[in-house]
Amino acid sequence: MVSGSFRSHMQSIRDSISNQVSAVLQLYEDTADSLDLAVVTERSSLIPSLADMLEWLQDAERYYRQQFLQRKTLLQTLRLDDLSQVECASKRWKTLESPDSEQQITDTLCRLSFFMESQ
Repeated sequence: MVSGSFRSHMQSIRDSISNQVSAVLQLYEDTADSLDLAVVTERSSLIPSLADMLEWLQDAERYYRQQFLQRKTLLQTLRLDDLSQVECASKRWKTLESPDSEQQITDTLCRLSFFMESQ
């Protein structure tokens, strides 16, 4: 069995992302009554809509939550006394990687941070 500290670390990262997204969504819900739908969905070539940004955050959270669950399952099923399973663990871990999704999330978060800095 693999050390629980690594799983705990992965879970704390997942929880941190989830908590941040939840805080943003809660802030939106608290002010939603005072926001006009046209304002929430308004976008331009330079500024994304609030709805788009919220969706991007939820997409990132969903991706990292799925990554956590898939990797946690892999680690939980890994038996150190089964040499063949240990030998292919690295390959199985790499099959969970999704460079395109990770790059898309990185690009989106960079665009968000650029937008936030310009405000």
